[in-house]
Amino acid sequence: NVGFPIVDVQSDGVFKVTKPVNTGGLVSFGTVAEQMLYEIGDSQCYALPDVNCDFSNVSIKEVADNEVEVTGAVGTPPSSTYKSRPTLSSSISTRYCKSEGDCIVFSSNSSSNNYIVRVQNTALKPQL
Repeated sequence: NVGFPIVDVQSDGVFKVTKPVNTGGLVSFGTVAEQMLYEIGDSQCYALPDVNCDFSNVSIKEVADNEVEVTGAVGTPPSSTYKSRPTLSSSISTRYCKSEGDCIVFSSNSSSNNYIVRVQNTALKPQL
């Protein structure tokens, strides 16, 4: 009965992290802060398909049991580069990329393999 996190993001950059009631797991200051530190490489420019986020001045606060509010995140327009994460170790691979403002999701091994071949044939060299 795993309690997968739910994130409710507001247009002003404030977001709340919670989980379904009566499920396992924990949402706390520590778990949210640790995940943000783990996931975000550059806290001043975390690249997403449709926005770059600055998390360098966020405040994290427990507001209820298994509910944490994060404030202070600021968004800026995305860069002209792509962010993708092809997965080669499983039978289902997913990649996300920005394409003229839209987020596109591709699934399947063949899609990721085709993507990697196309990238390898350009000036970009992915780190595999």
